[in-house]
Amino acid sequence: MGHGDSWQAINPNLDIDEICCKIGQAAKIDDSVFFQEVDDTETIKEKVAVGLSYAETPLRYFMLCATKFIPEADEETTYYVYSAFPWCAEGIVSSLEVCEVGDWCNPIEGRIKASTLGGASINFFDPHYYKNKQKYQVGKHYNFSLAGLVYRLRKAEEKVIELDLNSELKKILDPNLSLEPGDFTSMQISTRGSCFFYPHEKYFDDVSFRAPIEAIECFNFDGIKFYQLKVFLIKEDEEHTLPVYLYASEYVLKDYEPQVGDDIEGEIWLQGNLIDFD
Repeated sequence: MGHGDSWQAINPNLDIDEICCKIGQAAKIDDSVFFQEVDDTETIKEKVAVGLSYAETPLRYFMLCATKFIPEADEETTYYVYSAFPWCAEGIVSSLEVCEVGDWCNPIEGRIKASTLGGASINFFDPHYYKNKQKYQVGKHYNFSLAGLVYRLRKAEEKVIELDLNSELKKILDPNLSLEPGDFTSMQISTRGSCFFYPHEKYFDDVSFRAPIEAIECFNFDGIKFYQLKVFLIKEDEEHTLPVYLYASEYVLKDYEPQVGDDIEGEIWLQGNLIDFD
């Protein structure tokens, strides 16, 4: 999905122009970097990009600005709004192997395809791609702080799947094997407490998931009540886990009040912040 969908996850009635003005007037300025962009005439333009963040909460506004060219030493620098989006600034750290690195729509926004220590594939948006893209090397491990902005969320219903082990085993064992009635019994599998996720078919860094809530914190962001939910997208054993924070607004949750232990399911925009990199 595009950044418009992410703004809807904050508040469906947000005025984006007003938000950009707010960021520009009271933002914390991040690092600036040089980058190249090809214009409509196939000419390579040298530019400068800078990031600005607003608020000191776990969830923040972030705006990317860029010049139209590299200014001379004695020339006043004019920046233009390049992009703006909600930034999940506080996540949970995991070590991931970078498998693919790619631009998204422009040369200063991008997404990462990575692999967990257990071999699971995960895709996410890097909010600081504009200054990180040159640091990545495919095949190397990096520490990322992972968090997701919630598009949709609801309490999940428990489902019970009953397997007839006779019929299931016959598919695996020799079809000619003679099985006596009562040799095997049926087995029930419950979805309660299960953790799983899968990427969206169309949108690279969007994820559908199901997981129980491990912990909850609430905070106010720009006048909106938010819930920080800790969940595991993967929880196979102590070594193979993938914990993340989810940020859900009161507008997304509607009448649902999350409780620790609830099984939830939904869709998120997954972000990964590169940390501890020299």
